[in-house]
Amino acid sequence: LFETAVQRGSDYAEVFYERGRARYLALDPRGALEDFEKAYAIDKSFIMAHYCAGKIYADVYRDYDKALEQFDAMKAMDPDNEYSELGQAYVDLAKLRYEDALARCDRIAAQNDTIAEVWYIRGLAYQKSDRHRDPKKALEAYNQFLATRLDNPSAFLNRGDIRYALGDPDGAIQDYTAALAVNPGYLWALLNRGYVLYKEKNRVQEGLRDIEK
Repeated sequence: LFETAVQRGSDYAEVFYERGRARYLALDPRGALEDFEKAYAIDKSFIMAHYCAGKIYADVYRDYDKALEQFDAMKAMDPDNEYSELGQAYVDLAKLRYEDALARCDRIAAQNDTIAEVWYIRGLAYQKSDRHRDPKKALEAYNQFLATRLDNPSAFLNRGDIRYALGDPDGAIQDYTAALAVNPGYLWALLNRGYVLYKEKNRVQEGLRDIEK
């Protein structure tokens, strides 16, 4: 449907935006980025196209300056836009500024408590930060996120790691398996599940199969 609309010469920003989302899910970030850039070139006020472009710059290309350009463009259009703050929180995480990321999450939640990604960012901060590390808070944050977002294999992986650290190998295996259901080639989920199966459950052959993959 998106390809047909584009081939017909459609200049609707929404068409490029939706195709960009589809391309990103199909593991084509370069094509997705091109579509998001076309979307906001057509419609300068298309805030979410800037957000998605910024996320690709940050998550895929690790180009945080370009990511921040996108999030700053959003803020210039709408100073109160919570997704601009959310994008900057992801950059804070990448730069290990966990306290800043948590503070941004609190501000976003005060403005709009329906954005699930706030819980994902909190989970990462409570899991990775030296100063704010709290496995139980991380677990609760991932639980909140995964209550509505079952399409994120990294969240399952991270919650699996937390469950294992808290002495729940069965829960960890469940989460690694859930991550693999979303992304069957997810290397870290295979390695971690294999390790737990081998070390904690004495399921040696299953564990080795995962690790050897």
